Amino acid sequence: MKTITVPLGSKSYEVQALPIRKARAWRKKFAEPFNLIVGTLEALPGVEITKPEDLALLVRSLSEVLLGSVDTLVDMLFDFSPALAADKDYILDHATDDEAVRAFVEVLKLAYPLVELVGVIRNAVQPQPPTEQAQTKS
Repeated sequence: MKTITVPLGSKSYEVQALPIRKARAWRKKFAEPFNLIVGTLEALPGVEITKPEDLALLVRSLSEVLLGSVDTLVDMLFDFSPALAADKDYILDHATDDEAVRAFVEVLKLAYPLVELVGVIRNAVQPQPPTEQAQTKS
């Protein structure tokens, strides 16, 4: 089973990929809160603020979702990995939000392996720069 190492609070933790059934249940359990966070972040670049009320509404909307988002991601980490859950108190007392978000990104790669497939496909269909030999023949 694929394993990654994530640093949290000056310790390194081994996180194993979940078997299909458990990974499916984890994705299903956290689909709604995760999609809410992602949707909020995606909407930010397109937001237009034309009057003060718009800014107030934006801040209120963002605060409801984003203020708890790191906590949601941390909960998702502990739920995904027994190794992290076993050291939960240490991690909560010593790790930073930034470390947790970075660890979460790595866990997402385990939970959604198609992300790697998209990268492989993208590299396969992008035109490759000419090799040095091909350039010298011109």
